[in-house]
Amino acid sequence: MNTTKIEIEYVTIERLEGYHHELRQQHTFPSLSAANSELAHWSLTVGRGYHKCQYAIVFADGFIYRGRYDLEPFTKAMPDLKNEILEELTYLATSEKIKNYEIYRDLSKKAEKILTNYQLT
Repeated sequence: MNTTKIEIEYVTIERLEGYHHELRQQHTFPSLSAANSELAHWSLTVGRGYHKCQYAIVFADGFIYRGRYDLEPFTKAMPDLKNEILEELTYLATSEKIKNYEIYRDLSKKAEKILTNYQLT
């Protein structure tokens, strides 16, 4: 059995809320940690609440994992895209609540497949 996970090719992030001159500009990074650095910079301008961002992780096999990230002020929390994604996928893959509802079973299986086959750490 092959245990090698598929690596990240690149990560894109895009700010959906915040300063108008920064909105809808796609930024590309080689890793999640590099994307976190830019998110940390953006977090300096978040006032109260949070600003919506979106991301896409493109893997070496062409698979793309997309999501939304709620960027909080740096004084509240430093950005950690990897941790947020791992928590979400782990919940979807392991939650009995999710697995007990037929409409979510496919989502649970997909999350488990991503955790098994793709390198996020």
